[in-house]
Amino acid sequence: DWGLTYDELEPYFDKFEKTAGISGDDKNPFSGKRSNPYPTGPMKMTPMLTQFETAAKKLKLSPYMVPSANLSEVYKNPDGETINACQYCGFCERFGCEYGAKSSAEVTVVPTALKTGNFDLRYNSNVVEILKKGNKVTGVRYIDTISGEEFIQPANAVVLTSYVFNNAKLLMVSNIGERYDPATGKGTLGRNYCYQILPGAAGFFDEQYNTFMGAGSLGVSLDDYNGDNFDHSDLDFIHGGNIALTQTGARPIGSNPTPPDTPTWGSEFKKQSIHYYTRS
Repeated sequence: DWGLTYDELEPYFDKFEKTAGISGDDKNPFSGKRSNPYPTGPMKMTPMLTQFETAAKKLKLSPYMVPSANLSEVYKNPDGETINACQYCGFCERFGCEYGAKSSAEVTVVPTALKTGNFDLRYNSNVVEILKKGNKVTGVRYIDTISGEEFIQPANAVVLTSYVFNNAKLLMVSNIGERYDPATGKGTLGRNYCYQILPGAAGFFDEQYNTFMGAGSLGVSLDDYNGDNFDHSDLDFIHGGNIALTQTGARPIGSNPTPPDTPTWGSEFKKQSIHYYTRS
């Protein structure tokens, strides 16, 4: 289904990684060939991640640090933008970074674009339709969410960057593309539409970990069972998956695992919640 090869894309991956200062190591034997090492070194290991890495190596697997747009050190990118070092505060992956240590657009490409004088950033603007004439896109219609005013923005090109859900929705409400019909297999819009497929498991330990600390991409991963990296000849399925342990910062309400026989209310629930908050 892919019209581009990894080798064709790699120079652009390399350029982006330098713009974002991606942190990582070279320990993944299954990764594609790289032009250059990651711009910054891997994130810090924690006791939890070390335990996972040790267990994986005992099983003769190939653990490596997850490449991260949380930066392991202060970094100045080729455009002259400085990105700060991660503080492992744990308030990360679903939030903005008060330290400027997450390589999101507001600390990388947006400041660079603003300096050109050719970039206009429209805050509080919700695009509701992609406009077209015949087979050509001509702009977008958007609403100022503060004033309620509607605007038409002409454009020679429109780039969809509102993530998988809104990208597909915008194309559908704008009547662009042929919608996928699962009954006939025709159409491409909505085909293979999905969010992250991340089944998980929880374990309970005697050791205590500082799970309230972490970063959005802090983790150890392995690709030994990913894609075609292993023998499927005696298996009744194809493909595979990445296996990882991440320490992103356990928030006490959003992350509250307790053993299966724990009551869901009352003093025992509170006791187990407190005990296992840093032991799971």
